[in-house]
Amino acid sequence: MTMSLRVHPPRLRRIGRSRSRGFTLVELLVVIAIIGILVGLLLPAVQSARESARRVQCQNNLKQAGLALLGYEDTHGVLPPRMVGPNTSAPARVSGWVLLCPYMEQQALYDQIMSVDPIPAPYDSTFAPFNVQIPGLLCPSDQSGQGSIQYQTAHSNYRFSIGDTIAEAPLGDKPRGIMSNGSKVALRQITDGTSNTIAVSERMVLNDSKDVRQDLAFNVNLRQQGPIICLSFASGGQFKFDRVSSIEDPGNWLGKRWNDGMAYYATFQTVLPPNSPACQEGSFDGHAGLFPPSSGHVSGVNAVYVDGSVHFIEEGIDTGNLAAKEVASGPSPYGVWGALGSKAGEEVGDNAPTTTGSPTDPR
Repeated sequence: MTMSLRVHPPRLRRIGRSRSRGFTLVELLVVIAIIGILVGLLLPAVQSARESARRVQCQNNLKQAGLALLGYEDTHGVLPPRMVGPNTSAPARVSGWVLLCPYMEQQALYDQIMSVDPIPAPYDSTFAPFNVQIPGLLCPSDQSGQGSIQYQTAHSNYRFSIGDTIAEAPLGDKPRGIMSNGSKVALRQITDGTSNTIAVSERMVLNDSKDVRQDLAFNVNLRQQGPIICLSFASGGQFKFDRVSSIEDPGNWLGKRWNDGMAYYATFQTVLPPNSPACQEGSFDGHAGLFPPSSGHVSGVNAVYVDGSVHFIEEGIDTGNLAAKEVASGPSPYGVWGALGSKAGEEVGDNAPTTTGSPTDPR
């Protein structure tokens, strides 16, 4: 019995045709559309993850700053001033960050600066140590301000708290907060408690936009009209008029001198809430002003308290009566935010500071 192998040419031809068949134009467009949708869905998640990582790095920078403050206090018995030296000539306006260098693994940089007599003026960009950028003084979420407008010295995103002080901000030596011009505050003087008193927060470096987080309005009558006047100059996160620093150039240096202890460069106040407009009474860096903390984070800023714990401060924090004039003693008129800034305001009851956001482990 013989067996025969039957071949089916039509079927083989059909298979061959199906294997060589490509995408139609419609199918290709559908695939591209699906890929586009997937990328659109994934991109916000990737950006959110990156910002979360940047925010964690910013919190770590502030934690290290808090530990440096405590290390300085342990050595000297007091917290450092935010500025030392004459305010107009060399050795001029050395910032608290310079004093903290040995506690931030920057002993060599500290020695270079302090070994020169006299120390150059803070705007002297030819003095090499002033141009050394300390990585721990930059928040990675602020990616638009670095190097913009005008080069001064190396930059800083972090500032010292002077509490709710306004008029005496430039040269006042009796801070409502923990650090001021030539101040030497001991921990025992912080009677509101180190866990209730803010020490350092962040501010974005000035940029050539009218973004309220980076720019400032000037020639504003703060003392007569109260802090609330600053809020009237902005709308939707932008200054709504052209009397701002980056356009008319009264200074253009916010955040651009890590080594300068003048309030304009080195401080923030707990008066206007985070990411509010900054305002100044005059048109140069020696005038009194209001410098709220600001950041590239969503809806608030990071801050370290005197006890070394790091918290996230929401934009909606209670600020009390912003039409009120500043006070020299007693409870702050600026709500919970003002109370967090005062070291001995004796705020109690409804005006007592509360933890805002989730603290990181201060260890």
